[in-house]
Amino acid sequence: MDLVTLAKFLFTASVIVFSSWLSQKRPDLAGFIIALPLASLLALALAHLQHGDAEKSIAFGQRILLAVPVSYLFFIPFFIPKLAEFGFWLVYGLGLSLLVVGMFLHVSTTILFESADGHRFNTTKTIAILLGIAFAVLSIG
Repeated sequence: MDLVTLAKFLFTASVIVFSSWLSQKRPDLAGFIIALPLASLLALALAHLQHGDAEKSIAFGQRILLAVPVSYLFFIPFFIPKLAEFGFWLVYGLGLSLLVVGMFLHVSTTILFESADGHRFNTTKTIAILLGIAFAVLSIG
């Protein structure tokens, strides 16, 4: 591991360790710091410094933005009061499960909708998907 990679690792790890420490004293402030897109800010800047390719860095930023809504799924169990009775680790595990399901859905819909020529919206494919969902729902009842 070269010195630059080690420095990047130590810097990013220190942000996470500091936020974890701060969560015990000021959970509101620690939550705000972590809610900032720190990982994205650091990863974008460090990746661009490493390869210097603006086009790849911009594409990287676009992909991050597309994945952000899926990451919100992780936090849903933390807002269900009844789950708190079962403890932190169950809530955390449910959040991870929702995140995995969301990522699979994100990847599968990307494959479905961006597989057409020029990444154009395919009406026929969309109708077939909607019919498939309708048949699946009807077969359950």
